[in-house]
Amino acid sequence: MTYSEWLKANGPIARLVAAALPPLSELEKLTFNAILDQHSNTILRTAKAIGIDLTDAEAEEVVYRLYGVKDVQPFRREHYDLHC
Repeated sequence: MTYSEWLKANGPIARLVAAALPPLSELEKLTFNAILDQHSNTILRTAKAIGIDLTDAEAEEVVYRLYGVKDVQPFRREHYDLHC
């Protein structure tokens, strides 16, 4: 089954994937790309276990749906101690 077929029938698999990943407190310390690098295999295995073949782009969509992309404040010299 493709992810688009699953979405039509059941909705996003975000909750199922979230249960297979580390707690949110640990994931919030990582960047979006770090989450993908470290946990994309878990996401793909979890989807495969319920009969979905995810593409890499769909796995990225799942991570974005779960955690989004946090905005990082621009570096300002007067805030050096906060950044470093």
